[in-house]
Amino acid sequence: MTLQRSGDPLFLFDLDGVITVEESLVAIDRALGLNGELAADTRAACLSARPGHDYAADLVGRLMRLAPFPVSLISDIIAGLGLHAEIVGFIASESNRCVIVSSNLECFCRPLATKIGCKAFFSSCAIASGHICGPVRVIDKRAVVDRYKALGHTVVMIGDGANDAPAMRVAHHSIAAAYAPCPSPHAIAAAGKTVTSPAQLIGELSLFRART
Repeated sequence: MTLQRSGDPLFLFDLDGVITVEESLVAIDRALGLNGELAADTRAACLSARPGHDYAADLVGRLMRLAPFPVSLISDIIAGLGLHAEIVGFIASESNRCVIVSSNLECFCRPLATKIGCKAFFSSCAIASGHICGPVRVIDKRAVVDRYKALGHTVVMIGDGANDAPAMRVAHHSIAAAYAPCPSPHAIAAAGKTVTSPAQLIGELSLFRART
């Protein structure tokens, strides 16, 4: 997919809780009957208020709990997640300006990203016999922002989690999605703007679009 020419605004979206209505690992916990432990740990990691919390190591631990389950089963659950229609519509109309940047695994999320219809970056891992296995390589969202800035793009980062905050701080513009199920105070503190609904987010993004 060809991105818009450099200099034009480029919109980088977190996936879970920003485009999807629910955090994917929370939905997976429920669908697989994991007794709420994975969901609770995911909500805590999204907020990540603990001093010295290592988000990447925490994420790897949570993802590897899914190793006993087939990748195809997990990807089907994620592909069936509810989506914010306004945001998906915006991405469809501006697919050459939109990029998904998610810490979740590509093998789990690629079918959903294909349905949404824009370029996407994810964490990655090896797969053996249809199941994930280590090592997991967690995406550096800040590095993705820096890459597009170096190419001359004006980067707008939209996120809700503590792991989005480093990327939000270095983007030209950043927006915290406070409508997400568990928005992090770190993301809100890093953002230039905070929105409380998908409709408000689209209004903000449309202002950037109108400048070009």
